[in-house]
Amino acid sequence: MSATVWVVDDEAPIRSLLTTVLEKASYSVVELADAAALKDRFGGPAPDVILLDLNLPGVGGMELCHRMKGDPRLAHIPVVILTGAYKEVRDRVRGLERGADDYILKPFDLDILLARLNSICRVKGKVA
Repeated sequence: MSATVWVVDDEAPIRSLLTTVLEKASYSVVELADAAALKDRFGGPAPDVILLDLNLPGVGGMELCHRMKGDPRLAHIPVVILTGAYKEVRDRVRGLERGADDYILKPFDLDILLARLNSICRVKGKVA
């Protein structure tokens, strides 16, 4: 069974790169550019994992993560923060305290990102 990953990032080149890499690794991918697009998707089937950028227009990724983890319908979905802006230890701690399941700094190593996603999916009983 293939795992579904939502890639939420306002930068199209990053979404495209992640989609290419994840699909090559047998993930099903949905690209979303902002908080509004993410919210619109929650009426349908939930993803297995969300890769969430912190610098999004409108509502930032940190606040989105916190809101999702506070909503009983969404709290079970693992959220992996991807950020190039918030690199300090205190930022990473804050992200994890606000509910993120992982916190990966940009630029990231694609092999490490895939290993972390595979680990999350194994725990959920999904195989990429």
